Amino acid sequence: MANYTQRIKLLKTKLQRDGLDALLISKRENIIYLTGLDIESSSIIITSGRKDIIITDARFAEEASEKKGHFEIALTNGSRYKIINRLLKKRRIKKLGFESNWLVYNNFLHLVKELRRITLVPKKYLVEDLRMVKDTDEISLLKRSVSILNKAFSRAKKRIAPGMTGADMAIYLDNLMRRFGAGGPAFETIVAQNPQSSRPHAKATAAPFRRGSAILMDMGACYERYNSDLTRLLFLGRIPTKFKYVYNIIKTAQKKAIEAIRPGTRISELDKMARNYITRKGFGRYFLHSLGHGVGLEIHESPSISRKNSERLKPGMVFTVEPGIYIKGWGGLRIEDMVLVTEDGYEVLTDAIPK
Repeated sequence: MANYTQRIKLLKTKLQRDGLDALLISKRENIIYLTGLDIESSSIIITSGRKDIIITDARFAEEASEKKGHFEIALTNGSRYKIINRLLKKRRIKKLGFESNWLVYNNFLHLVKELRRITLVPKKYLVEDLRMVKDTDEISLLKRSVSILNKAFSRAKKRIAPGMTGADMAIYLDNLMRRFGAGGPAFETIVAQNPQSSRPHAKATAAPFRRGSAILMDMGACYERYNSDLTRLLFLGRIPTKFKYVYNIIKTAQKKAIEAIRPGTRISELDKMARNYITRKGFGRYFLHSLGHGVGLEIHESPSISRKNSERLKPGMVFTVEPGIYIKGWGGLRIEDMVLVTEDGYEVLTDAIPK
């Protein structure tokens, strides 16, 4: 059971540190993280030291009432901004932070109009920074998501054969994930054969698989709102020499990056390690994206595993390591695994799924 009280307590500490009386949160995943509620078109207000607020409408009154012990529930039937103004005045809020990355501009204008005596302070990533380090409940959910994906992929890859289409395989895999307990796929499943696979986010198509082709499968399961993400390559028939050569380069690049994972390591070093190896092998210009991304309530979240990210790794971070080489007219190869940073190193969460 997630400890929402502890998560809110940590956020309140950040608000006090930043001199804020409260924070208006509108991003759906951030609301889920702090309350467990998945309620559309709603907001929450976390205060620096007082009772917090859920602002929603009658459609979600029952769900919101489950949190009534900690939150005041405010149901809207008109302008939510007038209600926000009234609630903040009642609590004598003077400085209100808001999620500048996620608040729609038109909604911001409404806030400015209504909250004339309250200072609005744009803030980025206050909740996302907390979400970046997973707690034990989140890690358990992520591992369950990976387990479901493992079962589905193990079953699906036995069916793949020349003549089958990427669209058919994607539908089959998605259905397997649901059968094994997922709410659905974490994102639109990618099943692409060369040369179409030179596009990192290629769509599954109705083109039949050919013997001798490489099939790139990028897939993930969503379990209790937590996601998994995996890319594997399947070869139909004999593996051509160039495919084998490129595959071994990205596999080695991934291994070098993963083995460098430990608390305190700069994130940029992981990307550089894999990228420099691929570059030395002559394929640097074909590695088209960063090395990876965080995974949790969102399939792409912090931290970004990029050469531009100078942050240091912390225990509890979960992210992908996915080097790839993409050559137009030939195809693309990528290997992707999910890794958890532990107290003294790392754990590859997808290690049981053969490469």
